[in-house]
Amino acid sequence: DNFNHAWFRNFSLIRIYGNVPTEKTESVHYGDSGQVARGFGPLYLLYKLANEYHDGYTQTFANKILVERDPRDAGHFSTFLWYDPSLDERQFSELPLSHYWPNDEAVILRAGWNNDDLVFFLKTGPQGGHKQINDGFVSHNHEHPDANGFALAYGGEWLAVDDGHREGSATVDSSQWRLYTKGHNTLLVDGQGQYGENMTNSRWPTTTAYNNQGIRDFLDIGSLAYFKSDAAASYSLLSTFNRHVIYIRPATVVMLDEISSNRRRTYDWLLQTAD
Repeated sequence: DNFNHAWFRNFSLIRIYGNVPTEKTESVHYGDSGQVARGFGPLYLLYKLANEYHDGYTQTFANKILVERDPRDAGHFSTFLWYDPSLDERQFSELPLSHYWPNDEAVILRAGWNNDDLVFFLKTGPQGGHKQINDGFVSHNHEHPDANGFALAYGGEWLAVDDGHREGSATVDSSQWRLYTKGHNTLLVDGQGQYGENMTNSRWPTTTAYNNQGIRDFLDIGSLAYFKSDAAASYSLLSTFNRHVIYIRPATVVMLDEISSNRRRTYDWLLQTAD
């Protein structure tokens, strides 16, 4: 039974925690998520998960999307099949203001659950997650070279963004941006990005160090949250890349990058903005 798997149980949580109610972007983007998929997937899937797990939080989120942002899914036959009107909604304010996903090594920090509250996201785990590597599965489709990449929303808008699977135009080939480290909020080293650029699966590391990179020392005591995020093994030219994040609620985020290499190098600190 696939619904016994933790991945399905956690799917809606990253959508709920990463949700910012704007017209352009409903939920945090990473990898090949994004504007094509509207950040949360088809609405009826959320109703299925709410139904399967008797999850009032997911029911609340799906109802909110249906009413406020995406009425197009209301008529889909699966919505009628999987929507359970007897399932009571639960308020997001009952949830903690932060969440850590250990398989993907991702963290979301929130100031609260109001529309304009600050939301901070960072992901640094091995592409495909620890379980995929441990199981010997080497395909990393839909992943981007974005370790230690972050996104930040405030005032109901995404300010620092990951475009996810952004569509191109007649003059811009988005694959030359989104499939490279330069299109994410992390580092270039001597102009080079991370392993796996342009979806070259043979270039993803399979080392123990790469599988072990992730979030360290995560702490949230209410007024303040802290974690360290290790991404050194994603780069061929680095021996250390720890991104320290301090969040002082409600609206102060401090980041300090701790970097080392075997010789002097040039570093580009990358920031992608909504505009």
